[in-house]
Amino acid sequence: MNRSFMETGLVARAPLLLQVAVALILFQTLLWLVRPGSIAPTPLRIAPEISGARLQPSNRLPPTANRARWNLRNPAFYYDPALAGVADGLDAESRYFIAMALEDCYALSHSGIENLRDDFSRRLGSALPGRRDRQLRETAFEASIRQCAPFDGSSISPQRVLALLRGAAHDGDPRAIARTLLFRDLAESKVGSFDVVTRLLASGDPHAIRDVGFFLARGESLLQLGDGNVPVRATTLVAAWELAACDFGLDCGGDSKMLSNLCAYQGQCGAISLEDWIARYTDSSEELAEIRRLTSLIRRGLIMHDWELLGLVVLQPPVVGQSVTRALIDG
Repeated sequence: MNRSFMETGLVARAPLLLQVAVALILFQTLLWLVRPGSIAPTPLRIAPEISGARLQPSNRLPPTANRARWNLRNPAFYYDPALAGVADGLDAESRYFIAMALEDCYALSHSGIENLRDDFSRRLGSALPGRRDRQLRETAFEASIRQCAPFDGSSISPQRVLALLRGAAHDGDPRAIARTLLFRDLAESKVGSFDVVTRLLASGDPHAIRDVGFFLARGESLLQLGDGNVPVRATTLVAAWELAACDFGLDCGGDSKMLSNLCAYQGQCGAISLEDWIARYTDSSEELAEIRRLTSLIRRGLIMHDWELLGLVVLQPPVVGQSVTRALIDG
């Protein structure tokens, strides 16, 4: 978890489910650092980016099969300043992963690794954890910054990150297209993006699945789901999309960056997976049951390409200021 995010104070008292969206909030922090006018707005050319074999449906493979498909490349390979320097000449997939590495390492590149360590030690000291808890949190902190160590002393530009993402999206990378959906104005209707979203989900890519979930919940508080228009909290839905992405191959293990951050900064250690962490730290058993129900629904919709089940079919005319979609939950 980067320093600029910690300094916002959002993590310390935010609902636990909101913490599941750490990656999105980190990304929004990065976008905030790009002052208005510093980057000329570039319209995202969606339709051409979706065409071609790169986004062909995944043939409804079960999650285990997709996991093998999308783990052929190790994202850790892209945490290399030298590689970042020649990124423009690489393929779209490489540019996406390089952009994600730069985004992850932004704070460290500006603060310096020793300053981050000093800041963490001060925070840990004020928390007064026991000896074992302190050791666990220190180990998790070192794990969370290890990949970014090569960027110590450099200065990562937010403009560079955005340019790489937009370029990769323009060339058809589904992960980059999903990520750039988060650039959209909050006031802009999501309905016009449903065709793009369904094709991104059909790719079976876990990074695209995660960010599509963020996109659909972004700017919402409650979403209407089910035949009875039962409201579901957006933060609950984000957690369910994240878990579904885990099933399709997203790194959600005990040594993942997200869980290392939560252990280091929140003292929530010991989880062997994101699902385990949610089970341990969700506020209530009712909320946990709802996350699991929604995760099952999302997983079923992804495998079957049932976009109506996922609320991606417009069932009523748009109403200003209200959600215009609902998912039909069978059973």
